[in-house]
Amino acid sequence: MRLLQSAQAFQRHLPSHPLLRKPSNRSPLSVRRAMEMSLSDQRRSASAWLADGTAPRIRVLDSFTTDAGTLSWGPVEALGDVKIWPRTAPEEVEERIRDAHVILTNKVPMDEATMNLAPSLSYVGKLATGYNDVDLNAAKDRGIAVTNVPAYSTMSVVQLVFAFMLQHCVDVTSHAESVRRGEWASSADFCYTLRPVPEINKKTLVIVGTGSIGSAVKTVAEAFNMRVVSAQVPGRPASADRVSLDEALPQADFITLHCPLTAATNMLVSDDFLSRCKQGAVLINTGRGALLDEAAAVKALDSGRLGGVYVDVLAKEPPRDGASAELIKHPKATVTPHIGWMSVEARTQLITEVAQNVQAFIKGDKRNRIV
Repeated sequence: MRLLQSAQAFQRHLPSHPLLRKPSNRSPLSVRRAMEMSLSDQRRSASAWLADGTAPRIRVLDSFTTDAGTLSWGPVEALGDVKIWPRTAPEEVEERIRDAHVILTNKVPMDEATMNLAPSLSYVGKLATGYNDVDLNAAKDRGIAVTNVPAYSTMSVVQLVFAFMLQHCVDVTSHAESVRRGEWASSADFCYTLRPVPEINKKTLVIVGTGSIGSAVKTVAEAFNMRVVSAQVPGRPASADRVSLDEALPQADFITLHCPLTAATNMLVSDDFLSRCKQGAVLINTGRGALLDEAAAVKALDSGRLGGVYVDVLAKEPPRDGASAELIKHPKATVTPHIGWMSVEARTQLITEVAQNVQAFIKGDKRNRIV
């Protein structure tokens, strides 16, 4: 079936190919062998531009979240024949990638069927760290390189984590709004607070996931004189410098998630997870939306098990059709629109890293390769 679908795709895009030019009465076995030859020939052709020095046809499918309409793609544009679209709808994908050697994308899924639409495709570059929407097996079978960009937004995410923690403690927003309403002007005292204001000094922060971002969070937390506990990530090998969730969660004043989304961490923050937290703990998720069972979080907020939830990511983004509505509207929850990675500096670095990844591939080197 896969071979037949591939043959149909090649027939649309390569009508002059000698194996597809005319109908044939050949047996299914001979068609299969011919198809296998066609796939092999196509892959040789797909990478031929690397050998003959042809300028690569580079297609950027969803530039807007990276450049916000203001940043330059100059480092990428210098590498070949480049076309850039701010967004690409599903029905636009085929037309835009059919002649591509290189596809650069953040959120356009690169599954097997999509790759088959681009006979000359040699390279898929993620405009992000995550690559769970790329079919790595299909890419490997087709000899297509896949890269990502790790660690470009580390400090951008870290500053949001601490913005959340400080907002929870100091509540700058509510106090500023109070002043705007004239409440300070009419106060009998020279100062007031709307509620008790704790410090993060000496509070216990549990970090789930100590890669580049989690490690940087640890460094900043220690500068605030927080007590940091690194928790074992489910599905990862045990480590002497990490403690189990059973041991970590009851200690936590704040919990911050920085682990990858895997089968073992999907819906990690569940009813069971939250039942192990101490009363009033604060949960922060700037990692992956599906790490958090949002319904469980809402219940924990209602019961007081959680004193606050601060998330920059949701399981469904954007949250259309009422998705995440209960969490978004909850008075003890703060939801931001996936801004953690989006500092100007981080996005500028992302474009630079993407260009360096592509340039390395053109030169025959491997840089940030997943496949």
